[in-house]
Amino acid sequence: MYHWTQDDFPSSRGGGIKVYQKTILQELVKIKDLHLTVLSSGSSDLYDFIDPSIRIKRLPSRTNELERFGIVNSSVWAPACNHFGNPYSINHLKMKEIFFEFVVKHQFDVIHFQHLEGLPAEVLTIKERLPHIKILFSMHDYYALCPQVTFLYKGRDLCNDSQNGKKCLSCLPVEDFRSSLSSKRANWFAFQIIDRVGFNPEGTIGTLIQKFFHQVFIGKTTITPPNPPPDNVLLNWHYIVELMNKHVDSVLPVSKRVQQIALRHGIHSNLLKLLRLGIPEAPRFRQEPPPQGPLIREDGSLTFVYLGYMTIHKGFFFLLDAFEEMPEELSGKINLVVAAKAPNDPFVLNRLMSLQPKLKSLIHYNGYTPDQLDTILGKGSIGLLCQLWEDSGPITAWEMHCRHIPLLTSDLGGASELSGCKSMVYGHGNRSEFIECVRKILEGKVTHEEYWKNSITPMTVAEHCQQLVQYYLSEEKDTL
Repeated sequence: MYHWTQDDFPSSRGGGIKVYQKTILQELVKIKDLHLTVLSSGSSDLYDFIDPSIRIKRLPSRTNELERFGIVNSSVWAPACNHFGNPYSINHLKMKEIFFEFVVKHQFDVIHFQHLEGLPAEVLTIKERLPHIKILFSMHDYYALCPQVTFLYKGRDLCNDSQNGKKCLSCLPVEDFRSSLSSKRANWFAFQIIDRVGFNPEGTIGTLIQKFFHQVFIGKTTITPPNPPPDNVLLNWHYIVELMNKHVDSVLPVSKRVQQIALRHGIHSNLLKLLRLGIPEAPRFRQEPPPQGPLIREDGSLTFVYLGYMTIHKGFFFLLDAFEEMPEELSGKINLVVAAKAPNDPFVLNRLMSLQPKLKSLIHYNGYTPDQLDTILGKGSIGLLCQLWEDSGPITAWEMHCRHIPLLTSDLGGASELSGCKSMVYGHGNRSEFIECVRKILEGKVTHEEYWKNSITPMTVAEHCQQLVQYYLSEEKDTL
């Protein structure tokens, strides 16, 4: 199984995909005769500036049931935002051969990619050398379709047409190779200390160590940048889709929306097999009946909860705009709970707190941990997902859904699929539609019965893994 960062690494690097991989591995190791190996590549802790050779090394594993390996000094850095336009994102001969040798040596029957960040896409051609091997590709995001990953042009505007890659050339700055290497070098030295002493990389001391080495090494490098290939990789990104259509046995989108987007961008329909995430909290959904009656509380108020990040594409600033514009006859009945780590810029938090006078109440949690969720969400809340990008299947949406907390979502991404309730979906970025949805809820026009009648019953992790194993063991690949 491949993911660019180690799922057991004590850091938030790798986001929801890392959490997903860690969760399913804990279940898959219980299955008899299933031998698991995990490979990672491209993360900062896998760069060695004493020995810059590309190689694979065994990594420590916190469990005996699986082996872990990492590609050291990968030519493709991860995550993708670290090196937009990396000339080796599609092909790098040394990387490809090292990957092939690793697969041959370990005699794998199945390779399950969570994505391709950290590897050249041509590793998929292992199928030409080993036709018997089965390749599965979980589609959590859009890296295989969009080098920027999110289909957001310049990180802001939704992009529905790359104009055959021409638009990609002006999307984001192509990361300077020397600057990126300096950053990797700083991280490598920092993690030599962090890992050996046992500091938390995201704790106060771990953060200070990383900042110190970044100050020392940024702008300095000891490795000569290679000459980029003549064809710009951004103009040839569609080649990744061709590789997937030719070599991948099953592409597993995590939501119907991801499936639609993959199909629109050329992934063959016979390869696409919807497989929603397995959720640890799924049993709660089945054990606890949904509430009844209007979504509004008996005292005429609403409690909205926003979980996640204070970023543009997650819709946080849209949310601020909407509440600033909302008439006080509505906003005065709303309790707003925001559980998101505040950025260093004090302006953002000040802007949030400036809403307090026009709201019934405002509570801010500066980040949260899973064991705080029940306290933060409370009872009778409504979740807010204001995404301005095609967020595949936000784990925060599932966490609230499993607790029978209704979601007011934009029409982008997979979150709105959880209920299928049109009354709780507004046009992305449309403040008037958002406010109108809030008005209808406050007027008692949206009920729990309407919201939950067509809702999706979430899969447990065990059920999800059972389906995965069926794909692992199936012998046929559909053909067009």
